[in-house]
Amino acid sequence: MVFLISAWLLLQGANVPYKAKEEFAVNIDLQFKNRPGTSTNPYSTVDLTKAAGENQRQNTDGPLSFLTLKISLLKLSGEEVSVKVVDAFGKAVYHRKAKVGDLIKLKMGFVDDIKNRIATHEYNVFLLSPEKNPVTRIHIFVEKDGTYWVNKVQYGKF
Repeated sequence: MVFLISAWLLLQGANVPYKAKEEFAVNIDLQFKNRPGTSTNPYSTVDLTKAAGENQRQNTDGPLSFLTLKISLLKLSGEEVSVKVVDAFGKAVYHRKAKVGDLIKLKMGFVDDIKNRIATHEYNVFLLSPEKNPVTRIHIFVEKDGTYWVNKVQYGKF
């Protein structure tokens, strides 16, 4: 049932209007972290469609940039009673009642992984009515070159 609702929201996403930029804020929390559990064998998984050098994940000995987005809900309409965040694969990653001042933290992952599409690069934040119908949405997208967009407005580049 949850899968059907998530798939329905994803399909409906194109028809749902964007939330006004004055009614929310997206802040970036970029920290440097070491990648956990890096394998000593760089060929533990091999993609046969790539050349041997391309199969290696970009492992470094130092810290890598890790992206967390913090979305603040500054204003809600009377119709917006709950929030549901869906990733690019249609998986619901957050679902709560909506309140003004709520802070939604999305741990997107390492920036290199987002650019290479190893980690999710797209989220839709749906604000839902009491009947669970999407009223407005916030669309977050990171391109392969690191340019990130919020509701089709370019916010910067990693």
